[in-house]
Amino acid sequence: MDQELGKLLAFVGEVAIAIRMNSAYNGLSRDNPNTAYDVMWLSDALHNFGMLGDAIADGNRGRIVEACDMLTHMFEWYMQPAQGGLKSPPRETFARWERHVRLEDAISVFSAIKRKTFEA
Repeated sequence: MDQELGKLLAFVGEVAIAIRMNSAYNGLSRDNPNTAYDVMWLSDALHNFGMLGDAIADGNRGRIVEACDMLTHMFEWYMQPAQGGLKSPPRETFARWERHVRLEDAISVFSAIKRKTFEA
C-alpha cells in the first residue's frame, strides 16, 4: 500500500498548489470571481482524508473500505454536471484545475487501497 499512500500524498500536494494559487500569494486571484469557490471546493476535497488516515493508522480494514467508498462517492459527485442550489458547481472548479488536480487519479488510488486492504 506504500505506492498508493505516496500517490495520495502527491495528490494532496497538487491540491495544495491549486489552493495556494487562489491565495494572496498569487495577486491575480484577487480579480478572479472564481477564487473563493475554487478554494472552497479544493479544500473540501481534502477535509475527509483524515478519516482514511486514521483508519489506515489503526489498521481497521472495515473503516479503510468505508473511507475509500465515501471519498470515491464524494469525488464522483464533484464530477457531476451542475446541480440546483449550488452557487458554484464543483465540476467547474476541478475542470479549471485539472492540470494539477485529477479526481480520476485519486479515485483509482482509493480503489487500489481497498483491493490491497483485503490482500493483506
